[in-house]
Formats: sequence, structure tokens, C-alpha cells
Amino acid sequence: MTAGAGIVAVPFGLARYGYGLLLPDLRAALQLDSAALGFIATGSFAAYLAATVASGVLAARLGPRLLVATGGALAVVGMLIVAAADGAVALAAGILVAGASSGLIFPPCG
Repeated sequence: MTAGAGIVAVPFGLARYGYGLLLPDLRAALQLDSAALGFIATGSFAAYLAATVASGVLAARLGPRLLVATGGALAVVGMLIVAAADGAVALAAGILVAGASSGLIFPPCG
């Protein structure tokens, strides 16, 4: 039960929703305007939706455990990319990866 809660908490709480919590700091550090930040947030949601749709097919082929492990790994990779981001492109890449991570783990855990 604890491992299941953790694998849901990291991709959703830290990787995906953390973007909104850190938005003021990201805006100041990377000097981004509202349009760029909104575009990045939209990309995160699109990545989440695409990964959720793909996870049905992937779970049938790869199994739900591998899908959940991959989603957890993507969350970590996405957060590392965000931490190292020095501009909008790198930030967007990290946020897209982090958004996809939660889409991969949601159907197998749900």
C-alpha cells in the first residue's frame, strides 16, 4: 500500500502539479511571460492525455508493473530536466516528460 501511494504521489504531486506551485519562482528565474508558462502547462496536460491513451495498449503489451515503473522513472527524469533548465525549451521538455509520467501510472494504478 505504501509503495502504491508513493508511485502515485511522485508523478502526480511532485512532477506534474509541482509546476504550478513553483510557477512564480520559475517565472522569475527564467524570465518567462504568462504566455510561455501557459503554453508549457498546456503541453504538460497534452502529454498526460497522450500517455493515458497509450497506456492501455502499452499495459496489455508490457504489463502494468513495467508501465508503472517507467512512469516513476519518467517523473524523476522530468524533475531533473526541470532542475537543470536554463530556458523555456528545457523547462518545457522537463514538464512534458513529467506530465507523461502521471499518464502512464494512472490507468494501471486506478
